[in-house]
Amino acid sequence: MSTIELPIDADEWERIVRVAKATAWDDRRNPPVLQHPLPEFGVDPQWRLRCVDGTLVEVRHDVPWIEPFAVALPTRLVIHGAVLADLEGGCVLTIDDDRYATVRGDDGSSSVHDLLPVPSGYKLPNPWQPTASATLEAARLFHCLCPASLAPTGLEQEEPSPLELGISDGEIGFLADWSMAAGHKATFRAPAATDGSAHFGFWPACLTELVRNATRGSETVTLSVFDEWLQVAAEDWTAWVSPADLACARLVPHAMEILEKAGESVTSIADDAFSVMGNPAVRVTFHDVVDQQVLRISTVLATNVEDGLEIRGHIDGLVRSRPGLKGWLEEGRVVAATDLDAARVDELPGTLRRFRSQLHGFDLLLSIGDPLPDPLPDLFTGAGLAE
Repeated sequence: MSTIELPIDADEWERIVRVAKATAWDDRRNPPVLQHPLPEFGVDPQWRLRCVDGTLVEVRHDVPWIEPFAVALPTRLVIHGAVLADLEGGCVLTIDDDRYATVRGDDGSSSVHDLLPVPSGYKLPNPWQPTASATLEAARLFHCLCPASLAPTGLEQEEPSPLELGISDGEIGFLADWSMAAGHKATFRAPAATDGSAHFGFWPACLTELVRNATRGSETVTLSVFDEWLQVAAEDWTAWVSPADLACARLVPHAMEILEKAGESVTSIADDAFSVMGNPAVRVTFHDVVDQQVLRISTVLATNVEDGLEIRGHIDGLVRSRPGLKGWLEEGRVVAATDLDAARVDELPGTLRRFRSQLHGFDLLLSIGDPLPDPLPDLFTGAGLAE
């Protein structure tokens, strides 16, 4: 890449600082990325950011296309660029040899910074027509979204909870369901110009901060629901919010809390799974099986087990003698599991105790393969576990 000079005015510097702060920018995980795509991509030059919750944000960039490039800039550079543009009437950003970036004010003040590695995962979606859309003032959206995202007072744990957006005839609504955490349900609505109807579950933290800190109350904001994304478009930025599995997001933290109160030691390992220490250590995973939602309790009993009729026959015999127990051989690993209907989550501690007691008799398998050390390593394949 040749040396590139970008005269960025004070309004744009202020815009990217305001939006980037709202996304909790971080030089290690989500630095501002400035890019000029190839013209044939049909995308204007723009800034991009990625929030911790996966929300992608594009910010308007006013410098016309020069040549294709993408650079990740340190937050201190962007802040200093905004300061110089304000104090000295203008500021030029110079990108030099894919290694350095310089901001220089019109009066000669400057700073030089190393460029950061451009993170992956900044590709924006390109969906078809939305299922539904709603347009309303930013202030009205904020005063509906913000109270919906707050936890009820008095909860022992104020963990984040997803919201469900609903768009219907002439209004939007946000459903907040804290019933799993001994709270209550509440719906907040606001009038809007709507087209179509749809529901969409999402994590609200990043979007709430964007609406709070990166919009003016009088500007209009449009929310568009697609199959896999919620697009929120303001005057200076557009956010692409990924969906949240509402049942999973509410059930898994509740299940962890139930086990902790029962004296178990639990550790979150994914949005849909957590591990439980003990003898043996197990993994609890949320599964949406056809028309039933279940919590699957599973453990790997041995590794490096050679497949064969004898070992499979032994597993099948033990499983048939224990109602509700599942067992299989997968890539040299002996896996045992049991499922609990999500509606009976309060029975999880007792189900876990019964599962552990049912594993007696599998000792032969441990002598055939290699038993696992304690604590249990993450040897599962997640939602891909097969019975």
